[in-house]
Amino acid sequence: MGQRINPRASLALQGVGLRFLLLWVVLSCATTVLAGVDTCAVFDFRNGSAAARTTHKLKGYAEFYWQKLIDPADFKARAVDTPTLARIPDTWTHYRVNGRPLPSEGCATYRFFILPPAKSRPEELLAFRLPVIYSSYRFWVNGTLLASVGRVANNPFGAKSKPAVLTLPVPLNAADSAHTPDTLECVLQVANYSYARAGIRHNILFGPMDKILLDARQEIRGDFLTIGILLVLIVFYGLMDRAAYGGLQGLWMVATGLLLAAHTLSESSQAFLDLFPNLSWTMLNVARYMPTPLAVACSLIFVRQRFPREVNFWVLLPLASVGVVASVLIAILPPAIFSEYKHAITLYGLVSILFLVLGVLTRAICHRKPQAWPITLGLLGIFACITADAIYLQLGAESPLKLGYLGLFLLFAILSLPLMVNLVTQARRRAERNIAQQAEIARYQEEEARLVEERNEECAKAAALQEEIRTQQWIEAGYTGMENTLTKTTREMTAICKTSLKMLAKYVEANVAALYVARLNPETMTIELHLTADQALTQAQRDENSLIMQGEGLIGGCYTSNTMQHITDLPEHFLQISSGLGQCAPPAILLVPMEADTGSVGVVVLGRFTPFLPHEIALIRRCVHMVSNAVMGIRSGEDNIHALEDANREVSRLRHQVNELGEANAALEAQVNGLTATQG
Repeated sequence: MGQRINPRASLALQGVGLRFLLLWVVLSCATTVLAGVDTCAVFDFRNGSAAARTTHKLKGYAEFYWQKLIDPADFKARAVDTPTLARIPDTWTHYRVNGRPLPSEGCATYRFFILPPAKSRPEELLAFRLPVIYSSYRFWVNGTLLASVGRVANNPFGAKSKPAVLTLPVPLNAADSAHTPDTLECVLQVANYSYARAGIRHNILFGPMDKILLDARQEIRGDFLTIGILLVLIVFYGLMDRAAYGGLQGLWMVATGLLLAAHTLSESSQAFLDLFPNLSWTMLNVARYMPTPLAVACSLIFVRQRFPREVNFWVLLPLASVGVVASVLIAILPPAIFSEYKHAITLYGLVSILFLVLGVLTRAICHRKPQAWPITLGLLGIFACITADAIYLQLGAESPLKLGYLGLFLLFAILSLPLMVNLVTQARRRAERNIAQQAEIARYQEEEARLVEERNEECAKAAALQEEIRTQQWIEAGYTGMENTLTKTTREMTAICKTSLKMLAKYVEANVAALYVARLNPETMTIELHLTADQALTQAQRDENSLIMQGEGLIGGCYTSNTMQHITDLPEHFLQISSGLGQCAPPAILLVPMEADTGSVGVVVLGRFTPFLPHEIALIRRCVHMVSNAVMGIRSGEDNIHALEDANREVSRLRHQVNELGEANAALEAQVNGLTATQG
């Protein structure tokens, strides 16, 4: 905001704008002197190829009879004055008769001749395409009345205007005996008392009927397509401006575009009248001229809101007010009044554009305001199109392009392009930020997943540790319970085996259990495993499995191999579990050899419906080892007692034998003494 305006740039833009304005003023004051031109009112199209089937524009000269309504019959009777040649298309206000320009109000008759090209086929119809003729008319071809639009009269009270665009086929029998069959005499009576321009202002088309209709349809479709594209572009600009700047500032420029689009469409009489076929001249001219000052006022308000510090409010307020007041006057005044000042409306628009460009936008450009350059270029583009259209209008010619559409397209295309680039840039940056954020989020998620995994691993380790601690505590509790059981039990083999087996089976939830103690049979000198304690065995099972020889079956084999066995696929009848509902072998059985510190003393058998877990097996082995030592101690004591009893019995026997020998010795001594005495 603190930058200074470059005076050279400002002066250059002001010079360009003033030159454009001066050129437009000079051309608006120009008129055309057409009287006395040395040519004839004949349009010769015979040189064209019949196969070409082209449409011709009637651009040339026609006989012109001012303030006279002459019928074809009058021309046939030669009851007419010498004609004046006038160029068509052009408004008769550009004509000069006797050195004076003609007024807009009045009536006139045009007559011209057409030499048509050869027909491609005999039944082919030729046709005229009559544009809007200001402002009522009658049209004859070779004496045949083809059209009567409005009411034609030589006074304002009898005349009635009506806008219309007509396609008129030339009848096959339209011929006049005064002319050759290949010549078309065209007579056009025109009356105008309601418009500032009068006569044939636009090109009359002549050619094959189907070609003219096709061209007309294509032109209407092109107009509607162009308007549709412009409306989409205008709405697109409004949406982009709202997205880029927020607020409702862009709606003023959208309103400007819509008003100018309505004005441009109304200028294309063919498309506009196709939309509104019953439209009056008053409403048509209101639609043509009222949107322009309103659009200028909306553009002034838009620039004021977009660049508030660069706009002098007290200059902008009168300009905008003029536009609003002009629109109101156009809406309420007759077309004959405000159409006289349509150049003032155009001048107002050009002055306003120059004010915006020279007085506001140059300052905004120097202050490096966003969108200053696009708005300036867009306004200059529409300024150039308006100026070029005015030049063509003053010259009485039609522009090769529809400059109204072109100006609107340039304006909103230039305004939309930087906004679109800005939005694309913002979208790209937003996408890059989103990608970066997504990458950051992914990194955080990976980090969080890693932390969660580590936490889960720690929790799993903690759970495993707790489980290990619980397992260890369970094992220690079982081991302590077995120690207490053995401590409280009397030192008797059967009692220790039963209490220890009961405690162990209950602690590990075994459904069936048996304890075998190995003994040496002195007679056969073989080791026998005797069923010393059991849990949940029937009497029949006890009787059947009370004695097992070493190496016999699973139990004998376990004792012989001195190896623990965990079996889950048992024989069908091995150590069945009995209940009131039947019998079945346990799904899992554990055979543990009773190995004491000094040797093996037996086998413990445990069975249940679920396999034994490793920590359960570890507890069982420790408890079995403890019971084995206790059994070994008891069995060693019993062996010592049996040995002592045997020794005592042997001593008693020996003492008895000694006594018997003493008695025998005494008897012998007595015999010896008796014999000695006898001999002596």
